[in-house]
Amino acid sequence: MNLQIVVDLETLDTAPSAHILTVALVLVDVDAPIDSPDFCRKLFTAEVHRKQPGRTVSLDTQDWWAKQSQAARDIAFDHSSPENISDVMRHLADWLQDNPYPIWGNGSDFDNAILQHAFNAEGLQWPYYRNRCLRTLRGVVKDLGHTLPPLTFEGIKHVARDDAIHEAEELKLLMDALKQGTTA
Repeated sequence: MNLQIVVDLETLDTAPSAHILTVALVLVDVDAPIDSPDFCRKLFTAEVHRKQPGRTVSLDTQDWWAKQSQAARDIAFDHSSPENISDVMRHLADWLQDNPYPIWGNGSDFDNAILQHAFNAEGLQWPYYRNRCLRTLRGVVKDLGHTLPPLTFEGIKHVARDDAIHEAEELKLLMDALKQGTTA
């Protein structure tokens, strides 16, 4: 087994201090099929600053959300069954402790950086030594001359659970390309 974690967030900013809408993580064996996210939480979106003190919202990101599909917006801004950020970060810290594998975000300065900031704000220690970057791996695989088969997106783009599953599938393809390119 080759276990890895892929994380995807939906937020209201691109800074590490971004207000978090949803968090989804997939524990993936890169040599096996993917079922569904293993950790998926929706955070409070109403009364942003009261529910996530110190988290930021940018006008650019709000404008970006306005251009996304209605389905993605409905899910991102759904107010049913939300949790507070303190509880979510504590549950996530426990989950990550039980799953001590590399954590892949899609960009070295986005998913993992935002979670690290949120952990620190809650007095928790983010396992920074486990950070990995899908964007970097994608670039390395391309630079090595590998061509990947097309990967069809299943679900709704910009829904954390669907994006995390898609990125986990992509991680599997990228790692397979690297394995195929190695010699004994």
